[in-house]
Amino acid sequence: SIYRPPKCKHCRTCDNCVEEFDHHCPWVMNCVAKRNYRYFVGFVASISLLCIYVCACSIAIVVISVTGDQQPAGVILCAIILILFTGCLGITLCGFACFHCGLIAQGITTNEYVGISPVSNGLYDPHCDLD
Repeated sequence: SIYRPPKCKHCRTCDNCVEEFDHHCPWVMNCVAKRNYRYFVGFVASISLLCIYVCACSIAIVVISVTGDQQPAGVILCAIILILFTGCLGITLCGFACFHCGLIAQGITTNEYVGISPVSNGLYDPHCDLD
C-alpha cells in the first residue's frame, strides 16, 4: 500500500496526480495546484489590472472627445466598445482574484470551498502515485 499525501487529487483532464490540487483551469490548459498557484493568482490579478487600465484609458478618450478635442467617430465607437468589454471583464476578473486571495487567506483550495473533501484516507489510489 502506498501512502497518498493530503490534498492530493487525480485530475481527469490532465490524467496526472497533483499535490494540493486546486482546480483544472481551461483558460491556461493546466492544473492549478501547489507549485503554480501563486503564478495563477498573479496572472488573474495582472489581467484584472490590465482591463482596468484599458477601461480607464478608453474613458479618458471619450471624455476628452466630448469636452473639446474631436475624435473620429470610429475612435469613439471603439473606445465605447472597449469600455463595455473591459469594464465587464475587469469587474469579473477582480472578483475572481479577490475570491482566490480569500482562499489563500483561509488556507483552502477551490475544491475544499465547494465541498469536495481534501482529506486523503492515506490508502492506495491506482490513479495517483506521486514520485
